[in-house]
Amino acid sequence: MLALTLAAACSLGATGKITVAVPGLSYVDVNQDKGDAVLDYFGQKLEASGRLRVITRSEVGQLLGFERQKSLAGCSDAANQCMVELSEALGAEVILVGSLARLGSSFTISLKAARPGLGVVLFSAGERFANEDLLLEWLAAQAPRLVAALTQALRPDAPPAPAPTTVAASGGLRSVAWVPFALAGALAIGAGASLLLSEGDAARLRTRTPAFSGWAEIDSVASRGQLLQNVGWALSITAVVAALAGTGLAVFGGPPPVTPTVLLSPGGGSLGVAGVWPW
Repeated sequence: MLALTLAAACSLGATGKITVAVPGLSYVDVNQDKGDAVLDYFGQKLEASGRLRVITRSEVGQLLGFERQKSLAGCSDAANQCMVELSEALGAEVILVGSLARLGSSFTISLKAARPGLGVVLFSAGERFANEDLLLEWLAAQAPRLVAALTQALRPDAPPAPAPTTVAASGGLRSVAWVPFALAGALAIGAGASLLLSEGDAARLRTRTPAFSGWAEIDSVASRGQLLQNVGWALSITAVVAALAGTGLAVFGGPPPVTPTVLLSPGGGSLGVAGVWPW
């Protein structure tokens, strides 16, 4: 078990990135699964910088065993022996600890990134929020601050990290829904004009005004009126079909629920997906 832990720790530290272990937060009136989801979200934001290697709570559990992880999750003092044990077992340069509490309808969070055994706190932050959305927005804003603080303290000679480049899939067919709607409008105008002209010919046949010069002219006007009526109805039906097609694109042609993304960073790159799975 010791050999496996040391081998895993060595492999984690071999990337040149700052290795940050996140054994878990202390939760107060917060569901464990929901709290872990918030922590995983923050870990993803940290790794997106390309500067950090985040050892997630589940990885810590696999390396140390979940019972030992549970006993170590309450570490808060940077000089505490349990922090030293965590860092040595995981090969982590930094341990991220803190708490997440629900107070009535609001949330309070505190975070602290420390060098184990040295009593050195490299980053700390805390805030109170009215709802979960504001909490997530705050975590997204704190991620680059934490990365900058750790990089300045532990990798002062590292070149500036370029902004991550994301290549996303297209936005779906909803953006072209206006095309069948525009076509439907044009067809409707043509249908109206054809039916109006057809009705004019029919009125002339009924009233004989102006008078016809002979049967040949009567046949010509009748044939033209019938043709215009047929064209008008055909255009009307086509306009309805085009409008239905546009409605279908507007309702069902949105961006794909899961969008593939490519993240480029100084340490390499990663391929992933973003969005909500359709099932």
